[in-house]
Amino acid sequence: LHEGKKTIPNLAGVKFTHNNLMEMGDCIQLDNGAFEVLHGFDETLICGLALGAVAGVGSTYNYIPHVYLNILKSMESNDVETARAFQMQSVEMVKIIIQYGGGVRGGKAIMNLIGIECGPCRPPFATFEREEYDALKENLQGIGLLVK
Repeated sequence: LHEGKKTIPNLAGVKFTHNNLMEMGDCIQLDNGAFEVLHGFDETLICGLALGAVAGVGSTYNYIPHVYLNILKSMESNDVETARAFQMQSVEMVKIIIQYGGGVRGGKAIMNLIGIECGPCRPPFATFEREEYDALKENLQGIGLLVK
């Protein structure tokens, strides 16, 4: 960030998507907190917030925004127990997405399921078959996170 500021004078922050939270903490503290750091791993948002990240950016925010809004509100009011419960809902969503080929394939399928038509995946990702959509829908209903 410090070097980036030399090249980009109006650099205000960064999305940090890595599991090295020590490094994230360094970014947050750089130049006495001069940069906004957004946490980039949906399933560990509370970790980033606890270190001082100002918010998060993630793909699952598109279909379970209420989960992340509740994490943010709970952390702001120091209700870590409630934030943790919502964070575990995020974890369960991510586990399901992984079962269906990860963020691009599984995430696109979820978007299609909730009525935001994203079309089929392009190669090398396999197109979702009807049976997979049915199984995905059942999995999402099983964890109580199917929006539609």
